[in-house]
Amino acid sequence: MKLKNAALIATTIYTLAVVIGCKKTDDEQPIPANPTIVSTKPATNIGSTSVVSGGELVSATNITDRGIIWGSDSNTLTVSNLNKISNGAGSSSFTDTIQNLQPSTSYYVRAYAIYVSGVTYGAAVKFTTLPPQPTVYIAGYHGSSAAYWKNGQLVSLPNGIKANSIYVVGNDVYAAGENLSGGSGRAVYWKNGNVVYLTNGVRYGIAKSIQVSGNDVYVAGYDYNTNGFPYPIVKYWKNGTEVSLTAGTPYNYGLGNSIHVSGSDVYVAGYSANQSLGSFTACYWKNGQQVTLSDSTSSIAEARSIFVAGNDVYVAGQVRPGLGLGGVQIATYWKNVQAVSLTNGPAWACVFSIYINGSDVYAAGYEENNATGGSFARYWKNGVAFTLPGTNLYNSAHSIYVLGNDVYVVGSESDGYYDKAKYWKNGVEIPLEISSNFSDATSVFVK
Repeated sequence: MKLKNAALIATTIYTLAVVIGCKKTDDEQPIPANPTIVSTKPATNIGSTSVVSGGELVSATNITDRGIIWGSDSNTLTVSNLNKISNGAGSSSFTDTIQNLQPSTSYYVRAYAIYVSGVTYGAAVKFTTLPPQPTVYIAGYHGSSAAYWKNGQLVSLPNGIKANSIYVVGNDVYAAGENLSGGSGRAVYWKNGNVVYLTNGVRYGIAKSIQVSGNDVYVAGYDYNTNGFPYPIVKYWKNGTEVSLTAGTPYNYGLGNSIHVSGSDVYVAGYSANQSLGSFTACYWKNGQQVTLSDSTSSIAEARSIFVAGNDVYVAGQVRPGLGLGGVQIATYWKNVQAVSLTNGPAWACVFSIYINGSDVYAAGYEENNATGGSFARYWKNGVAFTLPGTNLYNSAHSIYVLGNDVYVVGSESDGYYDKAKYWKNGVEIPLEISSNFSDATSVFVK
C-alpha cells in the first residue's frame, strides 16, 4: 500500500513537471501579425459604367502591394480576383477609378494590402451603377470646319463649313450642311464622317435638315436657280434624288428649313414667296402639296421647324404683322395650322425649333432684350418662357430635344464679333470642347 501510494505521488509529480516545462515565457510568445489596418473608401462618383473608391491605410509597414478588388459576389473578393487595381508597394492611402462596369448593376468593392506575413482586407462596400446615360450629339461648326460634338467632345467633319442638322440611328451619325469651294456652296450630308454631295456646285445649295427613316435618308434644303442665286428652290432629297417643291421663279420661290418623315409622309417646312406681291408665307409641304400657315397679305412669316406627333402637325417660326417694314416679329408655332403666339412684343422674337413630348409642346429660340440691345436665349414649355444663362450680349437657342424629364437645348452666344457654341441641360450650361474663337451649335439629337 505504501509502495502503491509512493508510485502515484511520483507519477503526479512527473506529470506536473511536464506541464510546467511546456509553458512558454513572455519572451517566447508568437510574434504578432503586422499591425496594418486597411479600410475600404466609400464608393463615390458613381456613374453608369464607372465608380471611384480606394483604401485608407493606418500604421502601415512593409506593404508590398495595395489596391482594390471588385465583383458582383462579395464572397469572391480576394487578391486572386481578376478584377483588381494594384497601386504597388507603399504605406499611403490610395484612390482608384473602376471603369467598364455594366449599367444598373450591383457590385462590391474591397480594399486590400499585402505585407510580409500575409494579406489584410477592408470591408466589402456595395454600390449600384446608374442606368445607361444618354449620348448627346450636337451639330454646328468650329473654326472654319463643319463639326459635331459627342458628349461634349469635338468631331470635325471633312469638306464642309457648317453642319445644320444631326440625326443618329444605331451607331451611325448623319449630319447635313454645306460645303464651300470655288466660290460656290454645295448641299451635303455626312454619314459617319463620309461626305455625300447633293448638289454639283453649279448653283449655290445648302442642306438644312436631315432624318433617316428605315434605310432611307431624307434631307431638306434649297439651291438657287442660277449661280447668282436670286431665287431659291425649296427641295428635299431622298437617298440623293431631289424633289423640287418650288419653281425658283420670281413668282414661286422659297426656303426649305426642316424635314420630318412620318410613315410614308414627307413634311418640309419653310416659306414660299412671290416677288410681285412682296409676300413671304410660312408654310409646309406634305408629299409635295403646300399647306399655308400665315396670311401673305397682312404679314411676313417663315416656318423654321416641323414636328409630327400622331395626327397633329406642329410647325414653329415667326410672324411679322404688316408688309414692308412691318411690325414687331412674334415667336409663333402652329398646331394643325392654328397659330399660337409665344410672345406679344415689344421685343422681336423667333422660334427655331419645336419638339413634342407627350402632351407637352417645347419650342426654342430667342427674344430681344430692348434694354441692352442684345437678346435672350429662351425655350418655352406649353407657352411658359424659360431664359437660358449666357454671359455675352447676344444669346440664342437653335434646337431643342426632350428625353424623359430632361430638356436639352443648343445655341450660341456672341459679343458681336465672336460666336460661341452653347449647350444647356435643364437650364444648366454644359461645357463643350471649344478651342476656336468661332463656333456655333445648330442642332441636337439625344439617344
